[in-house]
Amino acid sequence: MIFRRLPLYLLGAWLFLPSSAFAAERPSVAVTRLEAAPEIDGVISAGEWDRVPVLDRPFVQFEPEVGKPSPFRTTVRIAQTGSALVVAIESYDPDPERLSASVTRRDGEMDRDDSVAVALDTFSDQRTAYVFATNALATQWDARLADNGRTVDELWDAEWRCAARRLDDRWVAELEIPFKVLRFRSGDQQQWGLSFYRTVPRRLETSLWSGPTESLWRVSSFGTLTGLELTSHAKKTWLAIPYGLAVVDDSGDTDFEIGGDFRWRPSSTIGFDLTVNPDFALIEADVEVINLTRFELYIPEKRPFFLEGIDFFATPLSAVFTRTVVDPAGGLKLTGKSGRNALGVFLARDQVNNLILPSNQRSGFASLDPVSY
Repeated sequence: MIFRRLPLYLLGAWLFLPSSAFAAERPSVAVTRLEAAPEIDGVISAGEWDRVPVLDRPFVQFEPEVGKPSPFRTTVRIAQTGSALVVAIESYDPDPERLSASVTRRDGEMDRDDSVAVALDTFSDQRTAYVFATNALATQWDARLADNGRTVDELWDAEWRCAARRLDDRWVAELEIPFKVLRFRSGDQQQWGLSFYRTVPRRLETSLWSGPTESLWRVSSFGTLTGLELTSHAKKTWLAIPYGLAVVDDSGDTDFEIGGDFRWRPSSTIGFDLTVNPDFALIEADVEVINLTRFELYIPEKRPFFLEGIDFFATPLSAVFTRTVVDPAGGLKLTGKSGRNALGVFLARDQVNNLILPSNQRSGFASLDPVSY
């Protein structure tokens, strides 16, 4: 499945392929503007998609036969409404009874599922992109790519919709991606990077609309999406999520806590985030893991304040690990992008400062001053 890992044997196959195998011209498509948004129900109804051209370009295999056209036909429609990008993908299959799909948690394992995805390079910088994927049961998977696809951040979650339906000779997926969950340059008539993916697990196949590429998530190999009208979506926006909590113990004593998260977007490229005494009670609990090594475990980040703009801090050597901030009293974050330059800064005041000191026999533990920055 393309959304979890890149097998080493595929990397080895790429190293021995001639560069001419990846020299195909990248496709380009002009977006269609729809006044009325289609219903996201997995059905391409008459009248909803009639004005949208069908992209019938053959998908090209990334595996198992690198560079060859996929034997499975896949057609795509893409359009813009007043507030979102909408996509319809028809995945034809000569034996639809063999379709594989499973109900999992969001961003869960879909390695054995027939699935499709759309990837958007919204800054057209050939380095960063958003990916939205679903299977034949409309299970959602989303992520952000950085460093030309070398870093895949699966922890990022956005509010978007999808639906899927099986037919006699194919299965259909419809996706609606609101512009408000994306970051992009200001200005009208934009050009984004664009690609589509499809997996057929029974054939171990992954294929791409944008053509042959030497690595699966290589953003610089995307095609282009032109004609986007986004001036009205570059407005200043803000969001406040306050909370209040009262705790009464057995003796009748009452303790009150207040706090919240605050978000301000002066433009579609810059974001300020502030958290004060955050409450993480509604965050998904960590899976219990028994550590039989002398090294500290790497536990995924799930807290909204730290997840926002986390791709700005993603590096191959993992220089920033936000889970070391255990109990923040508050935090401030600035993330943004201008042209090919990106900026990410955050400050946190942590009320717990525990350390693990690994050794060759066992690890030691220490605590510093209760407050650290």
